[in-house]
Amino acid sequence: MRITDEEKKTALDALDCALSFGASAAKVCLNKSVLSTYSVLDKEFDKLVHSSDRSLYFSIFADGRYGNFSTNRFDMPELKDFLKSSIETVRMFAPDDARSLPDPELYYKGRTDGCEMGTDDPGFDFVAPERKKQIALECACAVTEPTVSSETEFSDQEDGALYADTQGFTGLAYETTYAVTSEITVKGKGHSRASGYYWRSSPMLENLKYDDCALKALERAKARLAPKKIRSGKYAAVIENTVSSRLFAPIIMALNGTAIQQHNSFLTGSMGKQIFPEWLSVTDRPHVKGAPGARLFDSEGVATGDCDIIRNGTVGMYFINSYASHKLGMPQTVESPSRPGIIPFNRVSDTAGTREKILRDIGSGILVTGFNGGNSNPVTGAFSFGIEGFRFENGEILYPVSEMLVTGDILSLWAKSLFAGDDPVQGTRWQIPTLAFDDVDFNG
Repeated sequence: MRITDEEKKTALDALDCALSFGASAAKVCLNKSVLSTYSVLDKEFDKLVHSSDRSLYFSIFADGRYGNFSTNRFDMPELKDFLKSSIETVRMFAPDDARSLPDPELYYKGRTDGCEMGTDDPGFDFVAPERKKQIALECACAVTEPTVSSETEFSDQEDGALYADTQGFTGLAYETTYAVTSEITVKGKGHSRASGYYWRSSPMLENLKYDDCALKALERAKARLAPKKIRSGKYAAVIENTVSSRLFAPIIMALNGTAIQQHNSFLTGSMGKQIFPEWLSVTDRPHVKGAPGARLFDSEGVATGDCDIIRNGTVGMYFINSYASHKLGMPQTVESPSRPGIIPFNRVSDTAGTREKILRDIGSGILVTGFNGGNSNPVTGAFSFGIEGFRFENGEILYPVSEMLVTGDILSLWAKSLFAGDDPVQGTRWQIPTLAFDDVDFNG
């Protein structure tokens, strides 16, 4: 699946039409995607779902006003009528002088064919449907033990996006994703049941390690049988790398320029200040070829680059789009991180490591392997999340725990951080490893 020359011409011609109909400026994003999913239920092939999408998203500027519009119609006469109507609608909106296209000096200046970052599998269109079905079945049938139920799914997706505006920016980006997921339910004593979930993903099919995915899900399900309740209190917490981004995401959300402009961020006014402990450093590395999330520019065409989001506890960057830039009176940056990651640290022993090493170094506490609902307050940073996981002592997992909440606030939590491992999940955009914190409030 590729964006054709004809589709590209339609998008660019539409921008010219928008100007001729009275728009002062415009930008367009042409999105094209295809997704297929092969599902296996209890080791029998269950269903195939295939979908494709092609849409145009316009941002229209006219008479000091602004609006967003979308359509899946690519016929030029229909598109002209759509644009005329859109511009007429924009003129009914309230003026907003903070809306504009970015400074062209911020644009990515190179030519793109969409494949520069190596995140698009050149063999995507040549993987036979039977091969995709076989992968799902092989993964599911690796489990030979009896289960209550098992669901396994293989999916592949390709996304293409053309970005262009009336200041001359044009950029193209492609990305493929292959994924295998498995969820297995097992029976314990009496009527007890427990479920386990596991997944793997990769931009390249040849790098997708899928053979043990269902086995991992089975292992996690069996480990969750016969959970116990434990007394509320303060425990050391180890957060597994599969879910650790849940305690990192509020930081990125709070560094968003729109949140700051709307006073909806607990990091308002933090730029250049040491808000976090000195051992915490967070980077963004958007140009790692072949890595999920790698990109040359954001959706406004602003060039990406390596940056320090937090360096030794000091906030070094807000993510400010063109609108927030005008509202805040601050320079525009990329609108969001591409591949944020935490530099490993260990405040207990000499080196960082994986989950197992962190458990040994911490000694005793609660290992969190899943979050069940809950929320965080973007203004105060306070949070309350349901969790599932395990009690561990002397570095060894003892038994699963259930019906517990973890509570606190983000700044206080990170002030008590002990570890950031060196084990982020490689198939993810956010490279957040296993984390550990001291004196965390758990409520049973």
